[in-house]
Order: sequence, then structure tokens, then C-alpha cells
Amino acid sequence: MVTGLLRAAADRREGLARLTGAVAAARSRVEAAENELARLHTTRAEAGERRERAGAEADSLAAAPARRPGPPTVPAPSTRR
Repeated sequence: MVTGLLRAAADRREGLARLTGAVAAARSRVEAAENELARLHTTRAEAGERRERAGAEADSLAAAPARRPGPPTVPAPSTRR
């Protein structure tokens, strides 16, 4: 009878240890997912800022008068000796 009780207590401790490990692993996965989500939110915000800047630059270029490229400028030869 005592042996059965000791075995039951040992089994209970083992079960609790397994559950504790499972909870720790689940918490670790949740923390990793939260960190990844925060990183993705930051990346998305930065991409939105880049999109806004690129749109403003495109609008500014579209509003600017078109310039025709002229012949390349060649510096005059130096007369110094």
C-alpha cells in the first residue's frame, strides 16, 4: 500500500514536471511570435514611409519641366604652361 502511494506521488511529480516544461515551451513560442510580430509592424511602417517619400518624389519629378539632355560639356584646354 505504501509502495503504491509512493509510486503515485512520483508519477504525479513526473506529470507536473512535464506540464511545467510544456508551459515553458509554449511561453517561449508566444514570446517569439510577439517579437516577430513587432518586427513585422516596424518593417511595415518603414515601408510605408519609403512609399510616401517615393510618391512625393515621383509627383515632384512629374511636375518639373522636362529637360532635354544637351551635349556633354567638355572643359576648355588649359593654356597654362
